[in-house]
Amino acid sequence: MRKVLAASLGIIGWFGGAAGLQAAAQTMQAGVSVEMAVASHAVAVPEADREDAIVVTVNKKGQALWGVARVEANLVEGKIKDAVAKGRGKVYIKADARVPYAKLEKVLDAVRRAGVGDPLLLTRAEGGKLGEERTPPSGLAVILRRPAPMALLETKVLLSGGREKEAKLTINTREVSWSDAERMLGKSLGERPEREALIRTEGDVAFSQLVRLVDLCRGGNGKAVIVLPPGKPAGGTGFQVPD
Repeated sequence: MRKVLAASLGIIGWFGGAAGLQAAAQTMQAGVSVEMAVASHAVAVPEADREDAIVVTVNKKGQALWGVARVEANLVEGKIKDAVAKGRGKVYIKADARVPYAKLEKVLDAVRRAGVGDPLLLTRAEGGKLGEERTPPSGLAVILRRPAPMALLETKVLLSGGREKEAKLTINTREVSWSDAERMLGKSLGERPEREALIRTEGDVAFSQLVRLVDLCRGGNGKAVIVLPPGKPAGGTGFQVPD
């Protein structure tokens, strides 16, 4: 009798476990696979994989997707507003590492216009590879902001160059090597009470380079502020920021 009961409980437990796995699979976020940018200081955000998570994907071509459906960048604003109004939480940007930042910027601008000034950029861990066992997504927090008169004590960072080579990095008018960037950022941010790095870009910079810079800001215990151009983006990223 005990053996029969144990077997019955085992079968029930197996079916219960299988049902639990099935339920977990059903709540996973459906989306499009992209090549994620690498980050060392990102934090785990398993909630980004929830079925109701607000995830905007940008593929290698710079096309925005809502779930698996293509959507024009100017329509992202309305979709995010509707989702936020329903209490669906944070907004996650899932962009291909190779996409030109100029194209991604239009999506970020739509996110900001929707009233969300602090999205998370989804990344993968350093050393992680596409196709390996699934791990919870990770992300880097950023702040989106329009340009404003800058105080003398703010940390200004310029990322410039092209996608085919390593981007140039300038911190407070001084060109800095990537190997020395985290130390220089940490030093500059330590002198600022807000610990904010105001980031702008010039040229055809890849998203992976922006993530690399944001990651260094986080490593220096700072906040990465992406400065968007005034008004609607005109397709480029160059703009003047007062010295």
